[in-house]
Amino acid sequence: VRLVLPAVELKRWALREPNLYLGQIVLTDAQGTELDRTPPTSFGLREFWAQGKDWYLNNGPVYFVNGGFPTPQNVDGEMGVGITLFSHGVPYWGRFLSEDLVDTAALLDGKGAGFVPTGVSMSALNMNDPEVLRDYAIWAKMHARRLENHPSVLVYGLGYNTPGSSPDFIPPKVGRSDCADWANAATTLAYQFSQRADPTRAYYFYGGARAPASWSANFYPNHTPT
Repeated sequence: VRLVLPAVELKRWALREPNLYLGQIVLTDAQGTELDRTPPTSFGLREFWAQGKDWYLNNGPVYFVNGGFPTPQNVDGEMGVGITLFSHGVPYWGRFLSEDLVDTAALLDGKGAGFVPTGVSMSALNMNDPEVLRDYAIWAKMHARRLENHPSVLVYGLGYNTPGSSPDFIPPKVGRSDCADWANAATTLAYQFSQRADPTRAYYFYGGARAPASWSANFYPNHTPT
C-alpha cells in the first residue's frame, strides 16, 4: 500500500539543518480499537537530484566539501572544519553484504551531513547471466529499502575502475541519460536496476562517468564523486 500524505508543516532536512521526524502506523478496527502498531521510524524530507554537472538539494544548487568515513568520535571535528559530505570508500563487490551502514546513516541524519555509502556493486559480477541479474535486482531493492528513510544518503557507489570511454567525460554529457553505454553492459545494467529500486538517490561509478548523475576521477585519496 502506498499513501501520499500532506506534509506542509514539516521542515525539510538540509545540510546542517537536520530536521527529523518520527513516523508510525496504527491499525484500528471500525470501532477505533487499536489492533497493532509499527515501531516509530525516524525520517527526514528532502529532494536531491543532478542536473547537468551540478547537484541540487531542496530548492537550489549544493556544493559539498568532501570527507572520509565518519564515526561518532570524528564527525563533529570534521564538520567543524567544513566537511559536509562523507563517503564510505571504494564500492567493492560484497561490501553491502558485510557492512551495516544504517548506524552511520542515522548518525549523519542527525548531524545534517550528506553520505555516500556503497550500493550494490556490479564489480566481479557477470551481469550478462540472467540468474545473476535477477539476484542483483533483488539485492538492489533490499539494500535500498534498508536505507530509504535516511535523508543523509544522497549518492550510492556502484563499482570501481570503470572509466569508460573519453566521450563520457565531456561536461555537457554529465547528468544526461545518454551516458548509458551498452558496450559496457554491466555498468549500464547496474545503474538502471539500482535507479529503478531507488530513484531518490544519485549513483556513481568510482573512476568513471557511466551513471548519468555524476562522475568520479580515479583518484585514491578521495573516493567521493565530484
